[in-house]
Amino acid sequence: MKRFRKVLAIIFLVGFTALLGKSTAEALTSTQSAVIFGPEATYDYGHVLYFPNSLSSRLERDSLNRVRDFYREDLFATWTMLTPTEDPVVQSIEGDSFKLILLFRDTNVPDSPQTISSIEDFREKGVDFHFYTTDDGITFDDKTELLMQHAHPEDYYEFPGTFMGYRIEMIKIDTGERLKSDFDAMTNCSISLDLSQMTTEQLTGQVGLTSWLDTQRPNNAPTTNYQNIFVIQPTIDGQVNYQELSSSEDSPVWSESTAFEDVWVDLVEHTDSGDIVVASTKSDANGGFSFSNLEGENFTISNTENALSIQVRKDGYTGWIVQDDTPTLKEELEVNVGRLTDIARHSGNYTLAFSKTTWKSPFDELKDEGKNATGNKFILTEDSTTPSTTDSSTTDSSTTDSSTTDSSTTDSSTTDSSTTDSSTTDSSTTDSSTTDSSTTDSSTTDSSTTDSSTTDSSQMIPGPLGSNDDPPTNGNKGTFQEINSTVGKKNYPITGEQTSPLLIVVGGILLVFSLLLMRQTRKASK
Repeated sequence: MKRFRKVLAIIFLVGFTALLGKSTAEALTSTQSAVIFGPEATYDYGHVLYFPNSLSSRLERDSLNRVRDFYREDLFATWTMLTPTEDPVVQSIEGDSFKLILLFRDTNVPDSPQTISSIEDFREKGVDFHFYTTDDGITFDDKTELLMQHAHPEDYYEFPGTFMGYRIEMIKIDTGERLKSDFDAMTNCSISLDLSQMTTEQLTGQVGLTSWLDTQRPNNAPTTNYQNIFVIQPTIDGQVNYQELSSSEDSPVWSESTAFEDVWVDLVEHTDSGDIVVASTKSDANGGFSFSNLEGENFTISNTENALSIQVRKDGYTGWIVQDDTPTLKEELEVNVGRLTDIARHSGNYTLAFSKTTWKSPFDELKDEGKNATGNKFILTEDSTTPSTTDSSTTDSSTTDSSTTDSSTTDSSTTDSSTTDSSTTDSSTTDSSTTDSSTTDSSTTDSSTTDSSTTDSSQMIPGPLGSNDDPPTNGNKGTFQEINSTVGKKNYPITGEQTSPLLIVVGGILLVFSLLLMRQTRKASK
């Protein structure tokens, strides 16, 4: 009798578990999965970071819609939908960035591999595929016929133009047929953000953007997903002062120096191909300077991985860098400030944004140089007891004019020779400084453009299904890297699950059977 009761208890537990069980990505019927990611940091159920100052900081979205083992009792169709939620629209799908790959696996054959398929192949195997787009989140138009298929070996579809959101639908053609195979629709698109439509809190990274709408369960209205995008725009700043010293043996004192206006300061990006001046600004009336897209000189770098530095042009003055109130004489007034990620993490301004994110390599290593990005102090000095070369370089034209005038009133043969030498020197000095400035500007434009395209194409476009053979190329859009690396590993963020009708039926039968056995046992015991 005890053994019989144990058997009843086991049957009851199995039935109860089956009744409550729900399917996941690897179970029966259909599922939706989606993730937004960036190159610096991301989190499947938290915050995704975007750095507008960097051309390599691009946000993308991968999704998976899987139809598996359609039974007669299952719904005849499954669909997923994606739309942003802000008004006005801040987030949208970037034009010409949408890519689609269809995959098929015959589960009737043990260990059957997943192969790239097509819309026509799906139909021959019993599933009708449709793709819809929307510009308002309400009305969806069937655009299946506009999907452009790329030939082998890429075998993926592209959709031209721009749109707000989309809906994918897979319909079982014969509603009475059981389809045991897997039908997958994997998508990738780039996310475009309109900074001009954002609030101050969103632009400063204090508030995340509204979550996108995703279909959480098959054939249900979409709801907000788990991820929020945070915009990160760190600031690089400092101050330049001036002090006249009594002799060359003296050192300046910050508290005794005064603000120096109109001093040129450069922001330099250190790339594999060389240093690039990405922005230049002058100190203001208070000696301050700032590089920031929010409240300073705008700047754009080619790659978030590259370190930055600020350089103050001495223009003939003696330069000092002040740290801990101690001035140090420097031949070059340059301070390394690290990468944008280091600057942002050391600033302490993005506590909420960083609270739910995971840094990717190499950004998971926090570098100390990021501490140097703000509050920099520089002093430019000159010796009052020595004829200043700064004055002549600053006022080349007036000096040259006066020397020329003097030479005309004195010995012409001697003066002409000396005048020629000095004017030549002045001219070369002037040309040198002028050349530096113009060369810097031109190199900035060329190099940043070149680096941008090189970096994006090499880092952002692995091939479909993780292959490096003939990867699909469309600028720097489309990767499928997040989906490809996690399909089948059960660690992908599942945004949809559905209770299997078969599990419900089996669980109910087992429960009823166990209750009847318990009733018969009680009667027998009496």
